[in-house]
Amino acid sequence: MISDKKKYLIIFCIACFIFLAIFLFFIQPRKIQFSQGLLKFTNQKITIKIDIAASESQLETGLMHRDRLDNNQGMLLVFKKQKHPQIWMKNMLIPLDIIFISTQNQVVFLLKNIPPCLINPCSVYEANTPVKMVLELNTGKIDQYNIKIGDKVSVLVQ
Repeated sequence: MISDKKKYLIIFCIACFIFLAIFLFFIQPRKIQFSQGLLKFTNQKITIKIDIAASESQLETGLMHRDRLDNNQGMLLVFKKQKHPQIWMKNMLIPLDIIFISTQNQVVFLLKNIPPCLINPCSVYEANTPVKMVLELNTGKIDQYNIKIGDKVSVLVQ
């Protein structure tokens, strides 16, 4: 027969385990699914594999917590309406080049080598004009691909 003290200890341990499991579930970054696609710079004949963020949760998460992007990979943030999006590097682990794209699928603003935010408050980055999309690439890609303001892009969703 188990004593009352042992019963309470067992119940306490089980409750602690359940609490810890629930706590870890909620603090762990959630894996958000993104649509896949291709973005082509028509002027340079460059095609990039992209994850497409369009929902609110996808746009909020973006590339947070990723420790790398493949060489020819990026994330395309697509907004429901043209806007002045504010981009910040909180919870980012890699530096990025950021390309702002108009409703006419034209590059209108470029930011190079934006570092991850290591301490709060994080800097906020935005274009000098409203945009419909933002493309985030590994740092150095704007120069490597010779991307310029005025370049046109096309997006193919897979």
